[in-house]
Amino acid sequence: MDDEDPYLTRNSEHFHEAIGYKTVARYHGCGCKFGRWYNLLWMEKIINKHSIPPKEFVAFSALDESVVQAILQG
Repeated sequence: MDDEDPYLTRNSEHFHEAIGYKTVARYHGCGCKFGRWYNLLWMEKIINKHSIPPKEFVAFSALDESVVQAILQG
């Protein structure tokens, strides 16, 4: 897994680190592809501050259609 591999670069990992993601787990040798065993990397990024107490949950089906469209349009 640490050998030079023509199918694997660390570009995705470096890209995600550059935009603020942090590694939270690395699973060793958990996936087989191209006849080799690979690690899996799990990353996270906190995108909003956590409030105390947490904001009330709003079901997606309860959202106003205009709010949904605004979210989907970006």
